[in-house]
Amino acid sequence: MTGAEQAWLTVALGAVTTFAIRGFGPVTMGGRTLGRRAARVLTLLPAALLSALVVTETVMRDGTLDVDARVGGLAVAALLIWRRASVIWVVIGAAAATAVLRLLF
Repeated sequence: MTGAEQAWLTVALGAVTTFAIRGFGPVTMGGRTLGRRAARVLTLLPAALLSALVVTETVMRDGTLDVDARVGGLAVAALLIWRRASVIWVVIGAAAATAVLRLLF
């Protein structure tokens, strides 16, 4: 299985797992409501899972740590998200930073 196939399989399994986890609560809880803390954890779970996938796919290549220009692009994207930039500017900034770093190194 190629790396791209593994990445898509990971994303698909992550999506199925997230849907299962999110559906499990209402089915088992019935008419009861979750506590504030549990509800907050469930709302943050998809973002945490996606972040973990992005970081893993960015710094891992063939099972080894590979720090290159993509890490710089990811850092710029994180900074722009933290500064509450729009999604288009986050994508443009990350792509530009990655391109500049690849050009320099």
